[in-house]
Amino acid sequence: MADTRMTRRHALGVMGTAALALYGCGSTGGDEDGGAEGGGEGPVKVGLLVPLAGVYASLGEDMRAGWELWLAENGGTLGGREVQTVVADEGDGPDTAIPALQKLLQQDRVDAVVGIVSSAVALGAQDLVNRSKKLLIISNAGANGITG
Repeated sequence: MADTRMTRRHALGVMGTAALALYGCGSTGGDEDGGAEGGGEGPVKVGLLVPLAGVYASLGEDMRAGWELWLAENGGTLGGREVQTVVADEGDGPDTAIPALQKLLQQDRVDAVVGIVSSAVALGAQDLVNRSKKLLIISNAGANGITG
């Protein structure tokens, strides 16, 4: 008989998917923040912020591969909308991650940000993402001040 218990990883995936679907991420054209007012149509632009260099690069590559696998298994869609992924390097900490996050939010105009390995990065990202009124799904960091 198969084990039907939900793992933490599966639960996070389900919650993340539900959150993005309920959030009604807008398309990359539309209101001044880059999203379409009221949800809109068109693709959902997701910023994947993971370490691709430094000590946690292997974890970042695994997270990236997991994201790509999930998208492939779901037809590249989220809530029936095409997903466009913009990957940014978290690096070794806030010194590299915060500029990468700013680029995702301001230049790439993503609708949501997923990833983040470092708790220090997660804490530093909180205010930036809140000000941009975008969704942040932290996949790995565990700083109690933001994920607890």
